[in-house]
Amino acid sequence: MTRRSLVLLIAGAALITGAVMAVDKPLSEVDVRIAPPDFQPLSGPYCSSPMAGIPDNDAGAAVDTITVTDTGAIADLNVSVQIEHTWIGDLRGELTHSGGCSVMIWHRIGLDGDSCCGCSGDDMDVTLDDEAPGHIEDSCGSGPSGGAAGDWQSGDPVDFPADSLANCIGDDISGDWTLTVTDGAGGDTGTLIQWCLIENTGGDGGGDGGGVPATTGIGLVLLVLALGGGSAYFLRRK
Repeated sequence: MTRRSLVLLIAGAALITGAVMAVDKPLSEVDVRIAPPDFQPLSGPYCSSPMAGIPDNDAGAAVDTITVTDTGAIADLNVSVQIEHTWIGDLRGELTHSGGCSVMIWHRIGLDGDSCCGCSGDDMDVTLDDEAPGHIEDSCGSGPSGGAAGDWQSGDPVDFPADSLANCIGDDISGDWTLTVTDGAGGDTGTLIQWCLIENTGGDGGGDGGGVPATTGIGLVLLVLALGGGSAYFLRRK
């Protein structure tokens, strides 16, 4: 065993032991996920933490749905997304709503048409906002690992010029909102960690006022533990 392997083995054992102690559960009931150290948990009225693997090379998709029970016509809509991935130029993100709108909110960042190979940086920690000064297509390198971070306009001006989050203005916020993330090339993998809808209905919203996060999938409770220079996501099944 090499020195590097031994160090990684010891660190991994310490991390798992800490996770079990943190949630006081048997190892079989604990999910452990190391997230990039600059990721901070998102918050908002409509958020989900699916921790869903993104199948490589168009072998499937990471699909997650947030169901909103509030009502009100959308005046503005933003979407925050956190993804760990080793080549973000492989990825596409599509938002669909049961009320009718559908938006390719980003499409293989840095890719020119369908040619190889897009942004080679790691990880996305972005908010898609049509009032942002720059476009998501130009976000490569804005993140700490060469990926994308910050606020950017949605869509793809070349491949999907008509798509932006403005397409959803006027829809009622209620219903199912689904984020589908696909990987269009082989060799790199990743995980959809968390995403949130951030909306302004211009009214009181009705329903429960948007005070309760909508979490789907296996129903995860997100705990964050600071470990030296990084952050660990510890997740406990309900």
